[in-house]
Amino acid sequence: MYAHLLEDYPHAAFWARKHARDPILLADCYWKMGCKVMATEILARINGDPTRNCTIVKLWSDMGELDKALRIAEQEAERGRPVVAYLAAADACRKVGRYPQALAYYEKAVANDTNPRATAAKMNTQRALAGIEAIKVFELLDLSRIADGQYKGSSYAFTGPLELTVTVKSGQIEAVRVSKHTEKQFYSSITDTTGQIILKQSLKGVDATSGATVTSEAIIQATGKALASGMK
Repeated sequence: MYAHLLEDYPHAAFWARKHARDPILLADCYWKMGCKVMATEILARINGDPTRNCTIVKLWSDMGELDKALRIAEQEAERGRPVVAYLAAADACRKVGRYPQALAYYEKAVANDTNPRATAAKMNTQRALAGIEAIKVFELLDLSRIADGQYKGSSYAFTGPLELTVTVKSGQIEAVRVSKHTEKQFYSSITDTTGQIILKQSLKGVDATSGATVTSEAIIQATGKALASGMK
């Protein structure tokens, strides 16, 4: 609750230490509080990335250790989780603006979906396909070429499609409003991710919300597609 809903990382770290059940959450809290050394000490003791959506890959990347994050993603792919691992690697590359590498990882995620009937694999593949579509417009994005108005975009989130509307005025992103989603545990991602996009006036460097990474990435992708539809 403290970490994912309130973003109160000192209190979250206190309870994570007290109960010692979630070292990855504790590492994330330390990082959010500005203590990379303590976060690194915890992560260094964990072999690979046993989390459902490769949270450790994301955290290493957030801490500026992209090469290490990608090595762990490759290890997880070799261990039998290529789709989710390559998807995490692609998101990490996208965040820092390494778009060609991100695109390559999204494509590898799609190519490695060998079980299209499995619900989880199907959702991850849909996210990868959405990533491929969105990443192609990120490098071309130029707010000065977008006329004032509202633009709609969509992507695939954790439980299904997510739709939003982006308002542009005088070459600036004035608002990003999520109009439709089916997420159950999106925590603060909807307000946090849209707020970051408006603050940065860009999609580069926008950090996905811990605990709701998939929802955040869907918002970023949908925003990119919406803005691209308005470029002259």
